[in-house]
Amino acid sequence: MANLREYKRKKKYSVEEEQDMDYFENKIKAHKRRIFILVMVAIIVLLIGAVATKIYIDNRVFEEYSVKNSVELGDTYGCKFYGFGDFVLRYSNDGITYINGKDTVWNQPFEMKDPLIDVCDGTVAIAETGGTTIYIYNMSGALGQVESEYPIENLAVAKQGIVSVVTSDGESGYIEVYDKKGNKLVSGRAVLSGETGYPLDLSISDDGTKMIVSFLNVTNLEINTKVVFYNFSEVGKSEVDRIVGMYGHYGDTLIPKVEFLSNNCAVAFGDKIYTIYSMKQKPEKIYEEEVDDRIKSVFYSDKYIGIVTENEDVLNPYKVKVVNTEGKTMLETDVDIDYTGIKVDKKGVILYNASEIKVIAFGGTVKYDQVFDKEIADILVTDESYTYLVVTSSGVEKIKLK
Repeated sequence: MANLREYKRKKKYSVEEEQDMDYFENKIKAHKRRIFILVMVAIIVLLIGAVATKIYIDNRVFEEYSVKNSVELGDTYGCKFYGFGDFVLRYSNDGITYINGKDTVWNQPFEMKDPLIDVCDGTVAIAETGGTTIYIYNMSGALGQVESEYPIENLAVAKQGIVSVVTSDGESGYIEVYDKKGNKLVSGRAVLSGETGYPLDLSISDDGTKMIVSFLNVTNLEINTKVVFYNFSEVGKSEVDRIVGMYGHYGDTLIPKVEFLSNNCAVAFGDKIYTIYSMKQKPEKIYEEEVDDRIKSVFYSDKYIGIVTENEDVLNPYKVKVVNTEGKTMLETDVDIDYTGIKVDKKGVILYNASEIKVIAFGGTVKYDQVFDKEIADILVTDESYTYLVVTSSGVEKIKLK
């Protein structure tokens, strides 16, 4: 348009010609205004549509489900399951099996009276309580086998196959760390009345470079709990015993459960307290909450931490709270279901017992609350929204709410 006006200044036109030029300029301006209005209207319509869709999804209640896949496994009594790879990992006293949804990919028979197991991103380690042999697998099959120095009391695995274990010789406890080939990376003695104490639980980061351990210490008949962080990378090399952080503010409160949720986030659970730690290299306390009532259950994913406490309301005997890894509350609600299991995924929480499933979204909406047509042994979450693996007495069904 600027070029057109400049051109008109340099050249003389008749009155009729100038009127035609002005008409042409006004038509162009009107066309541009029309295009702008149409674009804005389209954007507004899309935004309204997106908001309406979100409101619909957030408030939609499901009453049915469809079965996307099912695998018959025979009697599952005495078996336990993990979500693993494309489908599930099943283990019991008799062995461990990976099933991809259609076929058995691998199967390892053994006899263990009390198996210990840990799973991390497609890698699993399993050992017998009191034994010294650790079997490590990934989705393709056997990854390695490790022999610990002392009988095993607890274990944790990283996705590369690095295994950390709590062992005991009957008098002292030990923390041992091995790679998948059985090479010992770290070993340390821990005693009940020592500087740190006796290890209660431990967890290792996904990449195997960091570890969190809960210790119980007894000195002069006084109980004290510490949460200790180790770094096996170059950062911890110059630190004594590779300890890069120690938190002893728990006093006589036991911390029976610690867990790395991701490579840089860990959580410690007590009977009336839980703490979220960030650890890129060294730990930092991000969030901590003390609760009035004893914590009945804890549950978590790589993004969320949940606790269940008892409630004074007889009709709603439990209170469920979920926070993200920064401590922001995502859900806080009373529930009436007498649950045997509880899980969290990217949409909310799933509570269940042998006959009932209840799904509550983070916004508080009860998305699903129905009696299931088969006896439920366990429910595993998936990456798909409102899609679950339901373990029954005879197999596994992959269902989607609708």
